[in-house]
Parts: sequence; structure tokens; C-alpha cells
Amino acid sequence: TARDLDVFIENNANSRKEDPDSSGSRALDDRFGAAQRASYDRAMKAVDSNRFAMLLLDCSEWVESGSWRRSRNKEVVGLRDGAASALASTALGKLNRKLRKAAKHLAALEPSERHRVRIKAKKLRYAAEFFVEAFARLSRARRSKFITLLAGLQDALGDLNDLSVAHQTVLQAAGDDAELANRTKLVGSNRDRDESRLLQKVVRAYRDWRRAKTF
Repeated sequence: TARDLDVFIENNANSRKEDPDSSGSRALDDRFGAAQRASYDRAMKAVDSNRFAMLLLDCSEWVESGSWRRSRNKEVVGLRDGAASALASTALGKLNRKLRKAAKHLAALEPSERHRVRIKAKKLRYAAEFFVEAFARLSRARRSKFITLLAGLQDALGDLNDLSVAHQTVLQAAGDDAELANRTKLVGSNRDRDESRLLQKVVRAYRDWRRAKTF
């Protein structure tokens, strides 16, 4: 929530400057500011919690002394002692197929479905960046192009998702206030126009990525 509010407030800074004396604008700004401060408090409490500390400790313990280090199970041994490129090929291939399947009929997907596509694109991108040096036999240009186009798709989907989240953010901030609710209608009309433009950008980004050679 803190991140979503940060993005929304930053993206709407220019529109607020165009109408600085509007009481409606100031009222929305006040509500956004209060919501942002509350979300920061919740985020900091989560990071300061024992639950979060234990998560970090558990992950570190698993890396240093997890049962996978001592296991004699053939499958585990094969993954642990095998070639990194073999493990990477399997992992990236699976993530690649999941993204392609989720992105079918991309232009017709609902916002929640596009959000899931974005998450799959993010997983594939970060995994590809992590494993990229395991494929040094292939040209750096080929590897770089695949990741760059994938990052472009992720960014385009992110912009579209931020637009959807922004609309919900405005509605929640307006609440039961009739005047503020009327202002959200203007935001909604601008959103529809921007959504069409961004959706075209997403479709182009996906088409470009699909054409890139995998590695």
C-alpha cells in the first residue's frame, strides 16, 4: 500500500500544480497524505517485527546448513552437484511457458489477470538475470536483448497496473464525500483514455519479447 500511494502521489503531482487552489484537490491531497503516513507506519511495524526477523534468519540458516546440503536423495544430489546451466534451463523454460500461457489474449484480459501476467514476467526476468552467466556460450547480445525486451514488457505492465491501482486509491480516498466523489469521475475519464494507450504499449512490448530468441 505504501508503494502504491507513493506512485500515485508522484504521478499526480503535475495535475495538482495545474489546479493548486482547488479545495477539492487540497482535500484529496490531505486524505492521500494521511493514508500514506498510515501505510508507512504499517510497513515499518512489519519490518521491525519478530516475524520478519525470523524469516531472514530462517532463509540464512537454510542456505548455510539446510538439509539439501547433506541429502543423499538422487534428485537432490543431481540438482546440488549438477551443472548450473541444466538447472537454469529447466527453471527458465518453465517460467517462460507460464508467462506465454498467461499472456494469451493479452489485450482482452481483466486488470487482475494482467497483474498476474506482470508477476510472471517479473519472475522470469529476475531468474534470467540471475542465471545469465550460466549461458556464456551464447552471445552477450542475444542474452541482453531477451532480458531488455522482457524488462520492457514488465515495465509496461507495471504502468498499466499502477493506473488501475490509482483508480481504486482515488475511490477509497473520496469515501462518502460527494464533492470528492465527483472529482474521481474526472480521474476515471482520464484513466480510460490512458488505459487504452498503455494497453497498446503492453501488446507491442509482448510482441517484441515473443520475437526475441531465448537463451
